[in-house]
Amino acid sequence: MARTLAEQIEKLLPQTASSTNPPWPSVADCARRLGRTEHDLQPALVDILARLTDPPFATQLNHDEQVQYLTRLGRKSASVANLSDSLQAAHAALDASPGDAQLCAHMAELEQAAGHEPEAEAAGLHAVDLLPSSEEAWSQLGSTYVQEKKYEDAVNAYQRAFDLDTRNVWPLQNLATAHAKLGRTREAMAEYQRALAISPRFGLAWIGLGQLIETTGRKEEATNCYHKALQYPIHRAPELTTLARFCLSRGWYDAASTNYNEAVALDPSDPALSREAGNAHYLFGVELGNSGKAALAAREFREVLRLMPELTEARLNLGIALYQDGQWNASQTEFEQVAARNPTNTLAQHYLELLHNRPASPEKQ
Repeated sequence: MARTLAEQIEKLLPQTASSTNPPWPSVADCARRLGRTEHDLQPALVDILARLTDPPFATQLNHDEQVQYLTRLGRKSASVANLSDSLQAAHAALDASPGDAQLCAHMAELEQAAGHEPEAEAAGLHAVDLLPSSEEAWSQLGSTYVQEKKYEDAVNAYQRAFDLDTRNVWPLQNLATAHAKLGRTREAMAEYQRALAISPRFGLAWIGLGQLIETTGRKEEATNCYHKALQYPIHRAPELTTLARFCLSRGWYDAASTNYNEAVALDPSDPALSREAGNAHYLFGVELGNSGKAALAAREFREVLRLMPELTEARLNLGIALYQDGQWNASQTEFEQVAARNPTNTLAQHYLELLHNRPASPEKQ
């Protein structure tokens, strides 16, 4: 990337610097030459966030401020990201610099995201041909092979990536996934363990290792791995979603909701992700309501409605939780909204009748 930046900036530099106000290239000019748009900003930011969790960055005095700033910036970029614009920009940049390996690897990533697998593989192969020393290019090629279910090819590509950067845990994580897809449990576990030897705070490796250990019947050891995964921060929406889904499958609704919230914050433009998060909050609300924790249940159902405003069941359950918590007026408002949408909802009508016949008493604040 540094070489690419240097080459492109040299092309844009003025022929002479004698002018007092030389026509330096703008950020937009550089981005255009590099084939980059807002779509590319978010993954760059989350990669930086992932690095900030490791020493020495995690011990910096302004670490929390850095994380908060980058997270806000990532949320903003996610809301304006556009894949088709990025593909267009990358094609234009490659037309101008057809021998640029980094641009080819970037094109492979975008084509894969768009579901254009043959084009992604072709671009990825061209990238590693142009620059066989690029760990990123080999990793991207491995990712394309996984999407195409060419797992043996993926193993070879990820191994090349790791050989080029033996402190990078991501090729090992991906190697483990590819081995697992091929049914090689022992090899997959070994790759997860190698990743954790490099970075013990790598939560996804703890999840993957735990899942493989559980298939061997060692449930207590697997559970220890899962708990370790929950201890360490993750700053990438896909990995947060993976962890959230896992927690949901275990009935750990609180942890699932927390991780879904963080994933949605990083990728607010994904409606399917918002629905998954809403479902987790709904299940957590039901669990809290059944445990007699009405106020906490109401909080979860409000969160469901923030994510899925049209979900009548969530509004009905919010009304019930507020009623149980003694918030009569608030509960009546929710039941009335349910009844307005569905006049035949007998449960909403039942509670409205109870509220109508309720003796006057102070409402809980």
